[in-house]
Amino acid sequence: MPDSGSVDAAAVDAAAVADGSVRDAAARDAFLRDSGPASDGALDAAIMDAEVDARRTCNDIRSEHSTLLARALLCDPLLTVVQCTAKVERALGCGCQVFVNHSYAAGLNALADEWNAAGCTAICPLVVCPEYNAGVCSSATSMCEGRP
Repeated sequence: MPDSGSVDAAAVDAAAVADGSVRDAAARDAFLRDSGPASDGALDAAIMDAEVDARRTCNDIRSEHSTLLARALLCDPLLTVVQCTAKVERALGCGCQVFVNHSYAAGLNALADEWNAAGCTAICPLVVCPEYNAGVCSSATSMCEGRP
């Protein structure tokens, strides 16, 4: 990667994220943004296998989880494949779960494990979490939604 400060998102790949050589947050975010739901699972493997950077804070982990969750909630109601089949934590440390595309579940769960291992805590709203039995792709929003 060039040292000029500009980030070439195309130069970032899953292996670079996995081996920890991508320390540039903008490059990592560009990779997460551009990898999309149709990825071959390389994103999940990269996040799951990545070494924990000692400089990462709880806010860094929460931010990365939030970014990945936004991608995981996206779906395409025109596809015939079943989407929105995996349950993950909506907000780290708060316990409520949401259905997402299964290709993102391992990455999100790895971030939740990292959050817990780091001893992170969260201030959560005092609400009862809805209990969903299934996830569907909404034709109105193109996002995964839970169904009782």
